[in-house]
Amino acid sequence: AALLSGAALPAAGLWAGTASAGSVCTVSAGGMVSCTFAYSSSASTWTVPSGVTTLSVVADGGSGAAGFGSPSAAGAGGAGGEYKATLSNIPDGTVLSIFTGAQGSATDGGTDAGSGGGNGTTEETGNNLSGGGGGATTVAISPYSVSNLLVVAGGGGGGAAENNTTTN
Repeated sequence: AALLSGAALPAAGLWAGTASAGSVCTVSAGGMVSCTFAYSSSASTWTVPSGVTTLSVVADGGSGAAGFGSPSAAGAGGAGGEYKATLSNIPDGTVLSIFTGAQGSATDGGTDAGSGGGNGTTEETGNNLSGGGGGATTVAISPYSVSNLLVVAGGGGGGAAENNTTTN
């Protein structure tokens, strides 16, 4: 998930900015506007409205999937990283591209704006699976490119699987 908050802005001013369907914006009693972007399989966009002087960003990467072990136990997936940033001097009308990283699923890595979280593996008997890693959450100036990145929160690692085999 990603959270953008505009400071030094009347509440009506932020609503003038456009946000894609993946966001939910609220206004606090003090007039601070916060927009939360939940996971979506594609990038969301948000236009910096006139009057915004500072953006506070909290980005959380997707968590890694748990491993699976049979008959042995396996590890839990790691939590995604969190990155907090205060962005200043972003011109009015700048379009931001927000891509929230997905949680890893079984052995599949979570999606993100790049190549996604790493895939887990299955050992030769098929009984033990390591979990896929979570996808990164990114905030960039549109159009998205590595050189336009402003904020990146890494995804969590996939859980390990214990291979409890014996030989005769």
